[in-house]
Amino acid sequence: MSRAELDVYTEEQGSVIVVTLAGPVDSATFEKFKGELTRLSVGQPAPNLAIDCKQLSYINSKGIGLLASLHRQMMIQMGNIALFGVSARILKTLELLGLGKRLRIFDTREEAIASFEQHGETPADGEA
Repeated sequence: MSRAELDVYTEEQGSVIVVTLAGPVDSATFEKFKGELTRLSVGQPAPNLAIDCKQLSYINSKGIGLLASLHRQMMIQMGNIALFGVSARILKTLELLGLGKRLRIFDTREEAIASFEQHGETPADGEA
């Protein structure tokens, strides 16, 4: 049986870095997961990360702990983190741990990216 790998892809969409996770976050892939998220969040004045979880097959407790820690770090840096495409199984785990209400979780990429605009400056189409 071959070992499952974690692939991490990034792309910029405006002021948002979209991070796509494909595969499991487990003891064999945690360091890669941690390294990629740390690289993307450290040294940025106000990073906005939208994490695509559609292909995330599993996440262990260390991975969930890293997401919670990253969320706190982003708030200090005046940045934000949003998850989208989270499977029902992983979402249930996040909710059981009390993170379902603390983390910003959306169904689609579009909703996640739009949420950064809502938390930023007043949109130009606000008041005339």
